[in-house]
Amino acid sequence: METCPVEKTGRTVDPDGAKIRQLRMAKGLDAQTMADRAGFNVKTWSRIEEGRPCFICTVVAAAKALGRTVKVEDLLLGVAPPPMEKADRIVITRRGEFADLDETELVAFAEAIEKLIGAKYKIEVVKVEPGSIRITIKLHPDDAERFRGAARRGLLDQLDIIDAKDVAGPGEMRREELIAPDEPGEVPARRSSADKIKGDE
Repeated sequence: METCPVEKTGRTVDPDGAKIRQLRMAKGLDAQTMADRAGFNVKTWSRIEEGRPCFICTVVAAAKALGRTVKVEDLLLGVAPPPMEKADRIVITRRGEFADLDETELVAFAEAIEKLIGAKYKIEVVKVEPGSIRITIKLHPDDAERFRGAARRGLLDQLDIIDAKDVAGPGEMRREELIAPDEPGEVPARRSSADKIKGDE
């Protein structure tokens, strides 16, 4: 039977909400200010102070907002899940404003992708960027192929995904493969992920 580390650990971690709140109050700052510093909305900050499960990338952003001396592991109850041993990373660009996306919506979005592609394992959100919502997800290689297949069939529009690109992991050659259609119904020309992009030479 196939196993995958993320299947056993789940997609979220448990933040030490009391400690996060204590560190914020010691700085004399309100939740809105800290949320702005972390780059997400105040609803998400409130959730982590309540100790609600969240993505590890949310705790990383909170630690940076709280100061350079704060370590991510100090803001967690228990230990962080081990990294997925085999994983592909895909950067998704989604319609919408960053302020409209909170932790609950991120979980729902990951679950929606899993349902759409028929994922065998849980999808992990590892980074969220402001602006046109850019979300980096980590998938088991089998599910990454399912995602690419869904992109080729033009199914990503159902989730308001307007672009998706493969990216390299640590120690891997950089990849920039457009896997989402440029226009509805259009299948983009794909390049091998083993090919170097221009400028890599």
